[in-house]
Amino acid sequence: MSRAHLFLFDEAPLRNVHALELLDAALVAAAFDLPTTLLFLGDGVLQLLPEVSPNLSQEKAMARQLAVLPEYGIEQVYACGRALDERQLAAASLVLSVIRLDPAEQTALFARQDVIIGS
Repeated sequence: MSRAHLFLFDEAPLRNVHALELLDAALVAAAFDLPTTLLFLGDGVLQLLPEVSPNLSQEKAMARQLAVLPEYGIEQVYACGRALDERQLAAASLVLSVIRLDPAEQTALFARQDVIIGS
């Protein structure tokens, strides 16, 4: 049986290329048919917004890569409900559909993972 991989995104967009590299790693894991789940926490939920400025290529790249998640079989994309609420982000404003988690659900998600990768 394949080991379940959870990728944690907890940094604001444009701080560095870490989020793009982490997303690339998630896509590689999924390409090798490893069970792959993404979780956006804290400022990381801002990664789920569409591009804000047309001149920011990193922002565009993140939005494009998030759009291909279903093609790689990544269907379990979660976001911290509290982080979304604190930043007043509605589901309709995000570039993809996510499953909102409360703290207890996040704990359960962590418990089901074999490998957790993040910053």
